[in-house]
Amino acid sequence: MILVNNTTNGNQTGFSPVERHQQAPWLAATVLGCVCVLMSLWLCIAMLCYGIQYRKFSRRTSGFILYLLAFVAVASGLAFLISVLVSVNIGFIASESDVCNILTKFSVELLVTSNSLVYLFLWTKQATLYQSPALEHLQHRWIKVMSYTSVVLMVLGQHVAGMAFNVLNVFASTDFGCRYVDAYHKWPSLAASSVNAIGQALMLFLLLYPFHCANQRQGTKASMSIVKRTTVTTFICVLTDAVAGIANGIFVLSSNHLPLSIYGCSVTANLMAVLLTYETWRCIIVSPFGGSKAWKSRTPVLSVSDGTPVKKIRDPMIKT
Repeated sequence: MILVNNTTNGNQTGFSPVERHQQAPWLAATVLGCVCVLMSLWLCIAMLCYGIQYRKFSRRTSGFILYLLAFVAVASGLAFLISVLVSVNIGFIASESDVCNILTKFSVELLVTSNSLVYLFLWTKQATLYQSPALEHLQHRWIKVMSYTSVVLMVLGQHVAGMAFNVLNVFASTDFGCRYVDAYHKWPSLAASSVNAIGQALMLFLLLYPFHCANQRQGTKASMSIVKRTTVTTFICVLTDAVAGIANGIFVLSSNHLPLSIYGCSVTANLMAVLLTYETWRCIIVSPFGGSKAWKSRTPVLSVSDGTPVKKIRDPMIKT
């Protein structure tokens, strides 16, 4: 969760707009916020166009649940980034205290929702991989128990951390924007976040485990390729979340804008990682221009990550 220190009184009147615009943290947060919003907006539009073009939102299409989860995660991430961009531009005058308090807590809920959907998407992909012919022999009972434990810990940890953060903390207007008032209660959120970290570690273990135990049979190479891709993108998500928390601690005494921007960058990186789990990510990016078919004609292999056929070769990851 966001760790920011309160160094000013919440009842202060704000700076004038000119003085606010001269603040380096506000300028950095606004520029980063605009970049993140534009990137996520394009990704959301691209996934929508690609989904419509190839009927990814149809229940009869292979990979329907995964693609729907990915799209909803991107949409919720975009909503969070927009709320962050608004948050850094309010709370400079006393009359905006109530608005900044509500909007900040709403932003936290959007952050929790987006991250939960991202990890639910990654977990679903991990669980699907274990059902492929190359990995189905690894479907031991302890694997299933660990898999379900990981997703419960991740989702529960993030939501409890978000609720603890919103219930125990209050925000108000200051000369430096929307900030904490009174004492900041961090330990409940940190405890819940540690539960989330355990779930992330378990999921990473489940993604690394097949590299030592996969059967050498037909389809193994294609399956292990997508396992490798999913492992890398999951590690990116875990790493960016950790970096956001550490960087947040570094800027704890400066401004509320920098922590918000850091979490905005973290969410944007997570959404891009979701995109990169698909071997057809280039097709998705250019789909608003109608260029996905051109990219597919250049792609030499079958996309096993989303079920979209590039060549007429049976996909070991898709059950017919």
